[in-house]
Amino acid sequence: MAYLVLDKQYGFTFISKDLEEFKSQHPGAEGYIAGILGYAVEISNEDFIALQTGQKDFVSSDGTTVTYRDATRFFATKEQLDGQINFIKSSIDEILKRKGDSSQATRLSTYKAVLESLDTSTINYPLNSSLEKYLLDNGHEVISPLQLV
Repeated sequence: MAYLVLDKQYGFTFISKDLEEFKSQHPGAEGYIAGILGYAVEISNEDFIALQTGQKDFVSSDGTTVTYRDATRFFATKEQLDGQINFIKSSIDEILKRKGDSSQATRLSTYKAVLESLDTSTINYPLNSSLEKYLLDNGHEVISPLQLV
């Protein structure tokens, strides 16, 4: 089961594909599950993938029910996509500084290597999807910016 993590005011914080990832993302995972630090709302794998790949956006939650809206992501130019990739790589680098040698660090390093090897000049623009959807459709495991904590 995947998780959508909320703060105490029911504001969006991050998503996790499962409990193992949740615990590696945040040392206080149990506090969210218990409702002390915030809320961990179980979501379907289908909703997780839709959020992860930018097909849906979080709208609101009361800690139990989650409301989404359909999302549209696209990159008009190679430069826009390259900018997004650089932003994600920079975010990964910051997390790697904190995570050291962990299963999350290994997954992030692998994903960063995928981003570095992506030849954005071979993509037809406009790209009418998110980077994550493009990569998933091309057989890569993805990590959304919504998972980077």
